[in-house]
Amino acid sequence: MTAQQPYLRRSGTLMLWAVGAGKPLGVPPLTNDTGGAAVVVAESADALDRAAAHGVVDESTRLFVRDDVAHATSSTIASAATTFQGRFDAVGTEVRMGDTFRLQVQSYAVSEFLSIVGPTLIRITDADDLATLVADAESCVVDGVFPDFLTNPAVQLADIPAISGDGLDQSGPANRLWLGEDAVSTSPWGAPLDGPRLADLHRHWSELNAHAPHRDAVALAKAVPTAEGDAILERPDELRRFLTAVSAVRALRARGMQHVCVSGYGMRVNDALAPHAHGSPRAVTIAVSDDAHFLVDTDTGRAFGVSPAFASAADALLTVGSVNDAAEFSPREQVVAVADLLAGAGVAL
Repeated sequence: MTAQQPYLRRSGTLMLWAVGAGKPLGVPPLTNDTGGAAVVVAESADALDRAAAHGVVDESTRLFVRDDVAHATSSTIASAATTFQGRFDAVGTEVRMGDTFRLQVQSYAVSEFLSIVGPTLIRITDADDLATLVADAESCVVDGVFPDFLTNPAVQLADIPAISGDGLDQSGPANRLWLGEDAVSTSPWGAPLDGPRLADLHRHWSELNAHAPHRDAVALAKAVPTAEGDAILERPDELRRFLTAVSAVRALRARGMQHVCVSGYGMRVNDALAPHAHGSPRAVTIAVSDDAHFLVDTDTGRAFGVSPAFASAADALLTVGSVNDAAEFSPREQVVAVADLLAGAGVAL
């Protein structure tokens, strides 16, 4: 084992915390079977002391503590934590762990003007950021052009459950927490959660989400008040499909593929389908790179090279949702074969 490997593992945990759920990353969610939160980032000594005293942070919590907080806390639990320098409650900054890991933290609207030089976390910090993301998604359906920075394999978009609802069941206080000077929440840009114990925090999180069934209403409430965010995100299914497509492009770029296109975004693998037709949001999508066809399962991160005929039948099946309906756009035997193969591979439709 090299000295770098522990930080690589911890950096993956930290990115999972920032994204908000394991599902959009194609990995299982982090959990804690001993009663505390799974992953906690502490940027306040007082908040960390209270969390440790009430069992919110326990010996099984993956704990990340800012350097100055680690020196100021009276809790002994911080002695086993991973320390970092920098801040997560600001953008235009760098978070550092040890000598090997650097994470740039940027806001969405300015990211297209920046060079990506390493791991980068893109945050929604206000209504303009969110509106820019939605506008990018809407234009991509027409022209097929994905923001280059967003599909860079080094980039992750933060707080996805609050944007698209994907991974909502994995984004609560039991999965991730941020301990700040003025608030405890699931994200630095989230609504404050009240209560000394994890059960209290989860109860408050659930209450705030009770009237927002399609997405996490907590994680971005400080950046974009819930009512304003709901107005911007008036078509959540479209944004969820777009972020799935972004994940597919990013996965193929990480494998060295170039010029990646996604069916339904400026092009269509199955020409019989309407150019911009989309079915229910799914984790599976069809992509093309330099005439090679791929089926990408963004829930697991798997990509399958497939024939053009398979891709065309899969495009129909994923768009209309049933074998009978898909058979109107592709030969039935091909659609049935696709459905059987996907089921055998454990790919959920």
